[in-house]
Amino acid sequence: MKIKGIARKDWYRIDKSYTKLAKTKFEDTEFYVAGTYFEKVNQKKIIKVGNKDVCILDDRYIWITIIPLGKHYAITINIDEVGNIIQWYFDVTLQNYLDERGLPCFRDLYIDVTYDISGEINFLDEDELSDALESGDITQDIYNFAIKEANYIKEMLPSYREQLIKVARRWLELFNRYFEKDIKNEKEKIDLVDNHGNIINKKNQVRSYIVPGMRVKIVLKKDQKTGILTEGIVARILTNSQMHHRGIKVMLEDGSVGRVQEIIE
Repeated sequence: MKIKGIARKDWYRIDKSYTKLAKTKFEDTEFYVAGTYFEKVNQKKIIKVGNKDVCILDDRYIWITIIPLGKHYAITINIDEVGNIIQWYFDVTLQNYLDERGLPCFRDLYIDVTYDISGEINFLDEDELSDALESGDITQDIYNFAIKEANYIKEMLPSYREQLIKVARRWLELFNRYFEKDIKNEKEKIDLVDNHGNIINKKNQVRSYIVPGMRVKIVLKKDQKTGILTEGIVARILTNSQMHHRGIKVMLEDGSVGRVQEIIE
């Protein structure tokens, strides 16, 4: 079973790309949303959908991937170079979770569902699901679960059409603002974007990089104006959220409390 995530930079088809990752919450579900702008590709990606050949990757295309934690699907919205939605591509998943870096990924269940802008719905890779069952990579129960989830997605898509379009447009507008800055600055790396639109691109801003026993430098509340740093060993992590643009708040072994500014390797 394949593990998939948001990383596209090392894909052999890609010469140059920019990725942003945001986190949001809706009805008690955390959603991680990644936008990738493919500035330059060396090979288009064309897939067979129904009886059509569909180009989903070319120069200046954008993919928006949405991974809801605790759910059994991941959505990739394929958008062409002028901002037209090509399709929504649903991966049926066994598990959506955060890896050791705090980045979203999922265990792929082979079968996929596509929903194009005209409203046509298709299943893809059903043969891969069957092959996985025959080879023993998955059980009959998991096979049945994947088919059930794919059929559920197919049934619910028409009633969510307007919402899907609205969500795609919203995230495209947000990510485009950041991509314009990255292209101008020639910056090629994955940045995170928190719920307030702040860029998260340092380890001290991400909770999963901070662990008790680690030596760090923090800024105490009283020293925020001067920037004076206090060094010590992390005793407790006080920030509950996965990221914070001013640094993860910790308590040091001596009782000092502040936000991490530097990690001493």
